Amino acid sequence: MHVTPPSLSLLRLSAWRARLLALAGALLLAACAGFGLTAPRVTVADLEGLPSKGLEMRFLLRLRVQNPNATDLDYDGLTLDLKLAGKGVASGVTNAKGTLPRYGETMVEIPVTVSTFNLLKQAWGMAEGKGLDKGLDKGDGQGVPYELHGQIGTALGRIPFDQKGTLNLPR
Repeated sequence: MHVTPPSLSLLRLSAWRARLLALAGALLLAACAGFGLTAPRVTVADLEGLPSKGLEMRFLLRLRVQNPNATDLDYDGLTLDLKLAGKGVASGVTNAKGTLPRYGETMVEIPVTVSTFNLLKQAWGMAEGKGLDKGLDKGDGQGVPYELHGQIGTALGRIPFDQKGTLNLPR
């Protein structure tokens, strides 16, 4: 029985595959290390009206984003959905870029839109006694409960966030 030695091109290909596997393993380990991060805390800091067109209402939502991690987080974009009193009312996106300093915070502005459909749904609910007004501040200082659900784009991928709080609407 005669065994032929592997050709030089086959050895080169095997060495290339070994390097590729080693690189893939290193990237996988680096990605896994990134999963040890705690999601940033996102809260509503301010809400300002923007010019609206047609039946759409536009607002500028200022978010306070806090980084509870020991490393800076570079972010590139943010998406969110906003619920008031348990009702989905607005959504927004921004392509803002920046750095969340380690154990620090920054303000991010995001334009949000209240859709015509949501407005009509809320009006219909109020007519049936189930609308957004059931959760509104009636002078007791409690404000309106809100929920933010969204994602922050980072080099590690998208980091989801969910936050609940109370928004005091201007009178």
